[in-house]
Amino acid sequence: MLLHTLADLRLEGSPFCRTKPLLLLTYLALEGSKSRRYLAQLFWPEAQNAMNSLSVALTKLRRALPEAIFADEVRVWAHLATDFGEVIRLLGEGRLEQAVALYRGPFLEGFEAGLGVELEEWLYGKREWLGGLVREALLDLAEREVALGRLGAAAERAERAYRLPGAAEPEPEQLRRLHALLTAGGSLLAAELRRYEPACTALPVCTPEPLRFARALLGREEERARLLSLEPGEWAWVHGAEGHGKSALLRALGGRYLPARHGLPYATLEPLLGNEAAPEPLLLRRLMDAMHGQLLLFDGWGRMDPESRALLTRVRALHPQARVVIASRSRPPWPVELMVETGPLAPAALAGHPGMWERSGGLPSLVAAALRGDPLPPALELRLAALDECAQSLYFALVLLESPDLPCARRALGLGATELAEALDRLVHAGLLESSMLPRARRTALELLQARPARHAALALRLARCLEGSRAYPLYRQARSLWEDTDLPAARAAATAWITERLRLGRPGEAVAALAEVDLREALGPLAVTALLAAGRYVEAGQRCSQLRCPSRALRAELSWRLGNAADARAQATAALAGSPDERAAALDVLAGMALAAGDSRRAAVLRGRAAALWAVSDPVRHLESLLELARARAHSGEDIGPLLRDLHPRTQEFPVTRALALLVQAETGPRCVRPEDAEPVLQAAAETAAQAGAVQLEAHALHHLGALMAALGRTAQARVLLGRALERARVCGETYRLAALTAALAHLEGDPDALAEAGRMLEGIGYLQAARRLALPLAWRMPGPEQSAWVRTD
Repeated sequence: MLLHTLADLRLEGSPFCRTKPLLLLTYLALEGSKSRRYLAQLFWPEAQNAMNSLSVALTKLRRALPEAIFADEVRVWAHLATDFGEVIRLLGEGRLEQAVALYRGPFLEGFEAGLGVELEEWLYGKREWLGGLVREALLDLAEREVALGRLGAAAERAERAYRLPGAAEPEPEQLRRLHALLTAGGSLLAAELRRYEPACTALPVCTPEPLRFARALLGREEERARLLSLEPGEWAWVHGAEGHGKSALLRALGGRYLPARHGLPYATLEPLLGNEAAPEPLLLRRLMDAMHGQLLLFDGWGRMDPESRALLTRVRALHPQARVVIASRSRPPWPVELMVETGPLAPAALAGHPGMWERSGGLPSLVAAALRGDPLPPALELRLAALDECAQSLYFALVLLESPDLPCARRALGLGATELAEALDRLVHAGLLESSMLPRARRTALELLQARPARHAALALRLARCLEGSRAYPLYRQARSLWEDTDLPAARAAATAWITERLRLGRPGEAVAALAEVDLREALGPLAVTALLAAGRYVEAGQRCSQLRCPSRALRAELSWRLGNAADARAQATAALAGSPDERAAALDVLAGMALAAGDSRRAAVLRGRAAALWAVSDPVRHLESLLELARARAHSGEDIGPLLRDLHPRTQEFPVTRALALLVQAETGPRCVRPEDAEPVLQAAAETAAQAGAVQLEAHALHHLGALMAALGRTAQARVLLGRALERARVCGETYRLAALTAALAHLEGDPDALAEAGRMLEGIGYLQAARRLALPLAWRMPGPEQSAWVRTD
């Protein structure tokens, strides 16, 4: 005989329908043996003679079910199958389809009225607990449907899971899974979830593809194989921090999955023991029988009820013929045959998912979130919530630092040695730190910090105050809103060091960006002019230079040359030859450029060689630039510069601005036998590299050459676009020669002799005599400008 408790309350095959006796029978069937006094107070709390009421109910039950209800003078118990217990059994055996089909409605629906407070709480607790288990089963079934490509069926199951009667409100994690499944199946309910459920409003619209891997076991193939190799009688222990994929690994083994439960005695082992109370020796014998020949997967040793843990400990010593796997955050309390450690996944395990390892750090909980299409910052925040404030702050501090610096983080957070060691231990155990002290999932952690601007800025400022030089500047920049007056000198000093370093690394664009973020004032004006010159922003550099009290003659010389005042440039450069080695080198570079423009390539080569020798001592970027310009001047003299370029190219790789210049020189000075088409990819690479480095003048230069090449190849439309882009960059740059040369190129393209003549006069006026003379010839140029003799004539 079966007692139906789901959706209604009735005895299968019996006319007996008295409500209170049937409720009593249900309670005894599910909870086991209870004392008479306890039952009387629970079911008839307000009766004048509760014990008599209990006796009357038991008499009625004995008449209807003499084989199911039992009692003595002290206790009452029942032996009766229930649909509630059957659903639990089926779920424990992994027979989800049958369990879901048997769940016809909420537990004891409609029988809440008139119950005492304690009994009512028991009823609601049982109802929501079973509803939650069935909802989880429906979600698992829906995700299986997705894996098979049946998205419509998956959405139907997800809709039922969301609306499941008897279940409590879905947890945030369940809502995310529901939303993904409903979106994959095109259900209209997905939009309703995004509209009404707070946990779904921030979710992106998912596509079906990530769901195909949502429950996949990535990177655990070796561990799974080791666990499946257990022999009967052997026990394994899966150890790892929360969120390290222990549950997913257990589920992938395919045995009988038994999640930890607590509250009632033997709650975890109930699927194996049944719900009938018995002395411990009898329970031990029953457990041995139930375990025989099975693969049992216990998830969450620390969360089990203590009675189940004690019984498992005893049965372990009896060596049952079963394979047993237990997952726990703690170490095993007794020896086991196999120990499996779970931790973050290796990069190789995620190779099939580009960018996954960088975003997740290999943390299984973040990987699972990414595969489901969920945002990673909330998943990381959930992982961090398990740590104390000290460990969280240390993790975020290491995230903000460009390289691990524990002494700095310790000073910034005010940690003692013991506090630091304990916080590090917690972070390493949680998998949030690599052995090198590098934080995992750094990119995701930065996103999480950016969503907390107050905490982000406060922590960045504390770290910046503990650092010196260029390392402090990015942190000061992030904490700009919290600066006090006392921070300004240190912030300026950090910015100065950072800008100097960017220039040394050949990244002038980043140096110029810093000028707008920190007020450097007049004291650091020469550095600002140097940064703008390196970026090719000559108009802005001229404006800054005019504000200096005593500008360098070398700076004035280069600015005058670039902005079209050849006479002043020569005078300033000549005077600068008597200055410091760096001023002398800069002046020689200007004089060399003027010599090449006038057609004297041999003198230009001599001057460049002298400048390169001086720059070799102080500035590796300027040294390489001078050597590349030397190669260009020698090519104009007819020398073979192939060996020199082959030597220089590898040395330019770490400096983007010199890399762009090297590519330009390579394209301009190639052998005459090289086809024009071969220069196209080189010039494209030069333009892209210059743009990345923030070198405006070099970008305009490369686009100019590329546009001229397209015109020579008859691709006029492309030539117009490229020359137009070059002109835009040249206006930002302000270099007079480049503006004049582009005017000439566009005049050639459009066949405008007046514009061509005007461009010639501009070039002649700024000292580019050779270039001006060439404009009078027929249009027979491969590449523009006076610097590229090897590419001049198309014949």
